[in-house]
Amino acid sequence: MSKRSVSGDGDGAVDDFTVINKPKAHKVVGGEEVEPNSWPWQISLQYTYPNAGGWAHTCGGSLISPFWAMTAAHCVDFDDGATYRVALGEHNLSGNEGIEYNRAVDKVITHQQWTGALAKG
Repeated sequence: MSKRSVSGDGDGAVDDFTVINKPKAHKVVGGEEVEPNSWPWQISLQYTYPNAGGWAHTCGGSLISPFWAMTAAHCVDFDDGATYRVALGEHNLSGNEGIEYNRAVDKVITHQQWTGALAKG
């Protein structure tokens, strides 16, 4: 386990605190592994950048029709050149079980009242 110190700017906020980097958890705390493909509506929203060489999971979501998936707005509230895809049939993000199905995201729609203010603090 490693530690690093971070200092504030002295504006009255916490000036010094320690961040402890915990090992990455493999499962949700207190969670249980489910039977593979027993939640067929569950998606992994993934992103990549030009020349990145791979895809990374960013958020979960739900398949709500054969052509539409829903996730939280803060998962796609970026204008940074990322390309998104929806991965279905994923059971273990660390490996390839051979049953994954990936679809490109053609369009991102956020709710007209979403501002991102709460997500940005």
